[in-house]
Amino acid sequence: RRIIEQAHDTALRELTTHRDKLDHIAKYLIKHENAEATDLDALLADDPGDPAAVAPDPDAPAPASGDSPASDAGDDVVGGAPEVAPAD
Repeated sequence: RRIIEQAHDTALRELTTHRDKLDHIAKYLIKHENAEATDLDALLADDPGDPAAVAPDPDAPAPASGDSPASDAGDDVVGGAPEVAPAD
């Protein structure tokens, strides 16, 4: 029981201490849905009060249409799941 309580206290302390960074990452994920390790590194290095850190870089090239994982699976895939034809 003591080990569980110590782990709980440690987790709570870390989450409380870094709440601003967690909120910053959450805002980014709400807007972008996913993040690469380099995105997280940049988010953790940025000032959470900086709105430009959450907004996409306007100078970054737009992703090519074939860059999404769903497009690699073929035209019959939407959102990562294959479409199922109705039974006759």
